[in-house]
Amino acid sequence: MTPTRKTHLAAAAIALFFSHVAVAQSIDVTFRHIKQPGQSFNRVYNPGDFNNWGNNNAGRIAVGDASQMLYDPVLDEYLYTISLSVGATHQYKVHYHFNTDGTDFQWISDPYNERVNPSDNDNSVVTISDPMVFQPAAKLDVSGRSMVRVSSGIFGTEDVTAISFEINDEPMDGLPFFDASKRIFQYQLPSPVPASSKFEMFVTDALGRQDSISVGVGVPNVIDEPLPAGVRDGITTDDADPTRVTLSLFAPGKDFVHVIGDFNDWEVREQYLMKRDSINADSVRWWLTVTGLTPGQEYAFQYLVDGRIRVADPFAHKLLDPINDPFLGDVYPGLKPYPTGKTQNRVGAFTTIQDAFEWAPFERPAQKDLVIYELLIRDFIGDHRYSTLADTLDYLQ
Repeated sequence: MTPTRKTHLAAAAIALFFSHVAVAQSIDVTFRHIKQPGQSFNRVYNPGDFNNWGNNNAGRIAVGDASQMLYDPVLDEYLYTISLSVGATHQYKVHYHFNTDGTDFQWISDPYNERVNPSDNDNSVVTISDPMVFQPAAKLDVSGRSMVRVSSGIFGTEDVTAISFEINDEPMDGLPFFDASKRIFQYQLPSPVPASSKFEMFVTDALGRQDSISVGVGVPNVIDEPLPAGVRDGITTDDADPTRVTLSLFAPGKDFVHVIGDFNDWEVREQYLMKRDSINADSVRWWLTVTGLTPGQEYAFQYLVDGRIRVADPFAHKLLDPINDPFLGDVYPGLKPYPTGKTQNRVGAFTTIQDAFEWAPFERPAQKDLVIYELLIRDFIGDHRYSTLADTLDYLQ
């Protein structure tokens, strides 16, 4: 009896194992890239943890590597297809070759995927689902400010039975614009719309399962108003009222700018839409006075330009960097934490009240006696400290 029981248990275990294997579905996912007007590259690759990062050697991917994306002239897009397991999460990037032998190259995050890992070189991140709407993308016109085509990948184990999409809240049936063999949706707009236009898509498969995606924020109504007197580019505090600060960004050629930060939980809100001071097409400043701040508290913030470009204030005296900040250790005690999960890229920081710095008496040397050069302390001194630098270079005072 005992041997028979062991046999049954073994058979049951084998059956259970194979049932789990059958459940672990894989789907073909096509990564896409679009060459925009004015953009130039020889080749483009899709390296990731699913293909050994393109087998790169010191950052360079060899010509002809299997991770190279192939151009589809019908879609006017570069494609790379790979089978991936449903539920798995992967990291990847886009890799350009700018010359024939690939010695001039660049790695960038996927411009059609907002999800990145800031603690690992801003690698793009994707989790495979079934069904899966992936990489909503736009083809821009020559100005770079309007889009003329929208597209998206739609992947899964079942046929797609329904697609609805909206551009700036105008609903349309998307199924006629879906290539079921390539699993790519592509729609040519009858007339260009601003690049920041809102694009939403809702997909249903044969089992009734759904997935959706939404990008862009639409084009809000911008208020034109002159920059207040005394406000400079960057961050202007108010000595008479430490609960407010005025932010100014010089950015011609843009449609609108929002301020996002700790004071609005990094959300796009109407009251944080910046006003526009346009002297002419080449001289446009965006400004906003933020109120209700706590005096002395440190705030992190960014500018969200045209609903898709996140930048720190170029005049901020302090930046938070998700890639480099973890390496500072105790060199900068009490460093404000980066707002992980709320934004990406570098962010600026400010306080409305700052302690005055007491400068030691200093007599400026004659210009003929000055020697001016740049030194990066982090690379020059092992412990990255100014005090160590002063001890090492005794001519620094």
